[in-house]
Amino acid sequence: MMSKSNEMLASENNRLASANERLESANEKLASTNGKLEGQNGRLESANGRLESTNGRLESQNEMITCSKEVFTSSRERLKHRRMRQVGIYERFRRLKARPLSSKNLVVGLIPGHGELSLTREQMEEGKRRMVQIATQWFKLKEEDHAQWIGTKTDLIEIVHYVYEAQIIRTKEGEPATFRQLVWVFFDRLHAHYNANTLYRLSYMAESRKGMYMPTMLWRFCWLMFERGISNPLANKVVLLPPPEDHGKDLVITS
Repeated sequence: MMSKSNEMLASENNRLASANERLESANEKLASTNGKLEGQNGRLESANGRLESTNGRLESQNEMITCSKEVFTSSRERLKHRRMRQVGIYERFRRLKARPLSSKNLVVGLIPGHGELSLTREQMEEGKRRMVQIATQWFKLKEEDHAQWIGTKTDLIEIVHYVYEAQIIRTKEGEPATFRQLVWVFFDRLHAHYNANTLYRLSYMAESRKGMYMPTMLWRFCWLMFERGISNPLANKVVLLPPPEDHGKDLVITS
């Protein structure tokens, strides 16, 4: 009886030992699984950090795109208004060209440098000072004034060149404004356009007028001022157009 009980106890001990071994193996597997889960959690946290950084960059890009759209819309509106003003000016020119020619608008003048009544050097200098004085008033024009130059680009560049020679417009540091800066400002104030690549060639042509019957702008200005008695010969070169009409002001959005 004792031997049989001992055998039963030994068998039970063996089963318990085997069960303990299986439990230890299961604990090792659980520990390994927990380690894998912790590694996956770390990778997920790193991925979440990268996603947050990507979302931040996307939000910044969206803000830049929105700002660019606003700038583009504003620029397109300004171009639209400028084109509307130009269409109005072209329509005026078309109507003027359609009028029949009349001798009332013609007078007998003198070719520059010929004849006994040619302009004197003093008159030319005085006319240049007066021209620069008038041109500096255009420098004070603003966008809401809707000013428009209706003369030729060559005449306007010649006038700007005399303003540049006078050196009365300077930067905030006290340096004289460059000729290119003055051209850009005056053409912008008067809503005129020019090609930057041909700027200096046009300036030379404006002052020399070689191979042309048209005298310089300065000579025509002085002739109108001293021979015709016109105090501001440039008055008809700049027009102030009315602001563009808002065709949608009477419309509303209904939900």
